[in-house]
Amino acid sequence: MLKINPDPLFTKFQAAVYLNVKVSYVEDLVKHRELTKSLGRPIRIRMSECERFIRDRTVPATRFGNASRFN
Repeated sequence: MLKINPDPLFTKFQAAVYLNVKVSYVEDLVKHRELTKSLGRPIRIRMSECERFIRDRTVPATRFGNASRFN
């Protein structure tokens, strides 16, 4: 029976595509420990780690931004 991994490992390239950034940026994020990699080589990054990265940097939108400037 085929098992589907709910939290797959990405290569640097796959993580870059998922995050819509350059591979070099993913490498910098790993180097500066903003993205956690799995142990070993080559570098593998869990999809949940990419999702955490996006979630931590998402700012909720407001309906009109600074509404006072429209008065």
